Amino acid sequence: MNDRAPSAAANLSNDIAIQVVDAHKTYRRGSRLIPALAGVNLTVRRGEIVAIMGASGSGKSTLLHLLAWLDKPDQGSIIIHGRNLAALSEREATQFRRHQVGVIFQQFNLIPVLTVEENVLLPARLAGRDDASTRRQARETLDLLGLIPRLGHRPDALSGGEQQRAAIARALVLRPALLLADEPTGNLDSCSAGQFWALLKQLLDLGRSTVLVVTHEPSAALQAQRVVALRDGVVVGEFDVAPGDNSAALAARYQQLAS
Repeated sequence: MNDRAPSAAANLSNDIAIQVVDAHKTYRRGSRLIPALAGVNLTVRRGEIVAIMGASGSGKSTLLHLLAWLDKPDQGSIIIHGRNLAALSEREATQFRRHQVGVIFQQFNLIPVLTVEENVLLPARLAGRDDASTRRQARETLDLLGLIPRLGHRPDALSGGEQQRAAIARALVLRPALLLADEPTGNLDSCSAGQFWALLKQLLDLGRSTVLVVTHEPSAALQAQRVVALRDGVVVGEFDVAPGDNSAALAARYQQLAS
């Protein structure tokens, strides 16, 4: 029997949710090659909220898609909870996305013929977890986001903010270990945005999620514990968010890195 305590290196490895190592991605548009990422390195600890900030075209959304394994890097590694995603089969990658990852897209991606409740429960059904407990969890999430009165409505009967809240509820319904959010509060009023962040922090308090948010809004980044700045497809710096920071102070610190 081996009674030795785990090494410091093992403990550090267990504490890491995301490792991006020298990630490159280039897209072809006609005859043109458009570089999106040019060697991104990033580490995110378990239970951390990290905001990725950058101008349009800096590579923020591309990085998010690689982390969700909706796209693959041309070079480099994406490691989630110690697993190199490149080593997964297509079936394993699908299971990884269904059971471990929640994604909030800018375009909502709600199914037009499904009601709000059906859209929110769709990930649970695909994962084979559409039981009474999950349906109760979905209702609780929808209630926290103020959508109970809209349960039976289809997306075309919702406002943009309501569609965004439905997309958020869908991403959170299975309480994913990793939540990836692309401008999650861009279509929300301040009250709804506050409800979203409160729900996220509730999940973090339960020790269930790591959150990576892509945003250009200092007010959204202010909710994170750390801000990482991207420019031209590379990380140009990062800083911790201090308890006394406000949006203006955070924006100034970001501009120092991004300029």
